[in-house]
Amino acid sequence: MDIKFESAFSSSRPEYRVIILGAGKNTSGNIPSAMVSVDKKNRVLDWILNAFSILPEHDVCFVGGYKANIVEEIYPDIRFYFNSNWHSTGTIKSLSLVPLSSTMSIYVCYSDIVFRQDIIEKMEISNCDVVIAVDTDWKVRYKARSRKDLDNAEKLIIQDRTVVNFS
Repeated sequence: MDIKFESAFSSSRPEYRVIILGAGKNTSGNIPSAMVSVDKKNRVLDWILNAFSILPEHDVCFVGGYKANIVEEIYPDIRFYFNSNWHSTGTIKSLSLVPLSSTMSIYVCYSDIVFRQDIIEKMEISNCDVVIAVDTDWKVRYKARSRKDLDNAEKLIIQDRTVVNFS
């Protein structure tokens, strides 16, 4: 797998890159997860974009696959990358499609997770090289989900504020 790196010498580069991974098929509908309505006027992607709006100049990249044209039509100001093998590859392949740069702070998130600006604020003030936001109440939110959903959920084991295992 090739990972693309951008030259550090390019001019007028934003300080931040936000990469939204949304190539997979929505498990409970026929539109991309990013397009699911959260309330009467906002989709999941609106919440994500709003959360990251607190960052200074930033570049937003969306990796789509399943019905990506819907997202691209509604959000023309986002830079799009297409994972043509979305049905058989995972998130790492989608992430590898977006050029990375060691001169930028890079945020990566899924297109089906709603979070608020305060999460980004907390991540931004961290002095760590790698920061992972974790929903510690995820089991409450998964109560109505199937056993398969629970088994497929990504999980972390954290000891003393350090990730010691993940799946």
